Amino acid sequence: MNTISFLKDLTALPLSQLALISLGLNLLLCLASIVFYLVVHKIASNQKLLAPYQIWRGSDIFQVGITVLCNAFVLVLGVYLWKYQIVQINFNASWGTVLWQVIVLVLVMDFLMYVFHRLAHMPIIYSFIHRKHHDHTHVNALSLFVLSPFEAIGFGLFLIVVLGCFSFSYQAIMLYLLINLLWGTIGHFNIELFPAFAKSMVGQLIGTARFHNTHHQMPQANYGFYTTLWDKIAGTFSSTPKGGE
Repeated sequence: MNTISFLKDLTALPLSQLALISLGLNLLLCLASIVFYLVVHKIASNQKLLAPYQIWRGSDIFQVGITVLCNAFVLVLGVYLWKYQIVQINFNASWGTVLWQVIVLVLVMDFLMYVFHRLAHMPIIYSFIHRKHHDHTHVNALSLFVLSPFEAIGFGLFLIVVLGCFSFSYQAIMLYLLINLLWGTIGHFNIELFPAFAKSMVGQLIGTARFHNTHHQMPQANYGFYTTLWDKIAGTFSSTPKGGE
């Protein structure tokens, strides 16, 4: 079965089967992120840590499970919105179109995630939306998925709203989701995998591991995800975590 047939067949599945597939897929992606993190840190164990590792806790594992469930719910919701043509998907786009759509998705979602992230730090809502993530003053392999349900579902709903505004190609959506997972995993690395690149002109525009580590140690700075653009425009950018170089 090819990718297009598989995706189209999802809309014909009973809710119970779709939910199980969504749960299994999101669990697989979560485990892939954790394994990728652990393997990279094992291989690059001689690199300087950006900060001490966050200790793994039982409550974190529980929270990761909740996040996987929330992501599974968002995927099921997205399939149903596609089934009823509220979300449109293009299956005939050229690769040039796919490329610019990926760029659009990254930049638009980066802006929306910056705004949502900054709002989540407002005292009136911080405790029940974002505090759980900042229980990790440093990071580890689980940090990306230690989120409150409001946060996990909120990010997913932002993506669904964007997809509902334009007919994106299925390749662009899948590539964006892959970039999102890789970026989130690398952003929560405890090392800067390519320190020379991170200090380059291009690297200074990207949300690197140092960039996001700084946010965990200095929550009033670096709200962006994929880029440093919105932080630099809004004056919330910081290049060095507490105790850093």
